Amino acid sequence: MASLVLTKGSSLPLTKEDNTPLKNIRVNLSWNPNESKSSYQFDLDIIGAVCKNQDLQAVSSDNIAYFGQKETPAIKVSQDNTTGVGDGVDEYFDLDLTKAAAVGGTHIPVLVCIYGASRKGQNFAMVDGASVELVDLDTGSVIGSCNITEQGSSSDESLLVGVFEKQSDGTFKYNQTNEFFNKS
Repeated sequence: MASLVLTKGSSLPLTKEDNTPLKNIRVNLSWNPNESKSSYQFDLDIIGAVCKNQDLQAVSSDNIAYFGQKETPAIKVSQDNTTGVGDGVDEYFDLDLTKAAAVGGTHIPVLVCIYGASRKGQNFAMVDGASVELVDLDTGSVIGSCNITEQGSSSDESLLVGVFEKQSDGTFKYNQTNEFFNKS
């Protein structure tokens, strides 16, 4: 499976070339440390939730994974990086699509928020070098990536990057949304 550059509105079927469904996905988040665009470092956080409908209503609060609840039945979040310092991936979550479906999940949003953005006067228009990539954990192959740098406005603190969506045949596809919000 070749890697796809994801843009707003694009879709990625989560199946192998032989139509076998992918089961384990890692969602990587990377960003660069602050280079004097704010008096504070940027603390981006990746969030995943197993939801039961297209309105992104969580199956339960036990199925929302973020820095304060690092593990759910289907999602495991990495350690919290509060600065973006270091090369490569800063934060990630691992998603088991089989376990998400088993708890009634049909939609799994990928969210990125700037922690304390209002208090620190920060927004996505100020963030440098931010990107998200999807990795097939079974092969280690990057299957999709998107650049989220400076796409937001001066009031955007949160981003719905994309949504994993269960299809009628039981497989999942990933839809890139790039929807920014002015609230954390």
